[in-house]
Amino acid sequence: MNLINICYGTIKAKSSTEIIEEGKKNHSLMSDEEYEEMTVEFKKIADTFLEEDREHNSVATIIDRYRNTLWNDFHVQTIIDVACREGDNIMELESWIHENHLIYQKHILSDKDAGELKKEIKDIKTPLVRRFNSVSLYNPDGPKFCDYQKEAFDISLDGADLLTR
Repeated sequence: MNLINICYGTIKAKSSTEIIEEGKKNHSLMSDEEYEEMTVEFKKIADTFLEEDREHNSVATIIDRYRNTLWNDFHVQTIIDVACREGDNIMELESWIHENHLIYQKHILSDKDAGELKKEIKDIKTPLVRRFNSVSLYNPDGPKFCDYQKEAFDISLDGADLLTR
């Protein structure tokens, strides 16, 4: 599903016309006539692929509908919480979270976060990544409400720990 989403994003970022124009330069394996026939078919497929009408079963609709059903390896009620400062670039972290099929929420670091950490907000290193679990009073031996917490989360240093802990 992630690969389909990446392909969708790549094609959406470039127009099908742009892709066809780039291909005109390097289509040595087929004749100009075959290339023109292929571009007509490609255009039809790309237009359907990129269709965003939610009534239509386009790839975008299918990705939106089923992507979340494939997420969250830990268990059904786990969510990753990402707190960052305004202006922090967390695109790489969000991409990693998507690639690992984790359900997450992000928000701007707040006084509430500082209170929970018992720190001044200025002393908290971002991004702050925490894993929260839905804890039921019917399952007292279940997981802790927050069983993972890391300031200045670094994918290469901390990613495997979050996934395997």
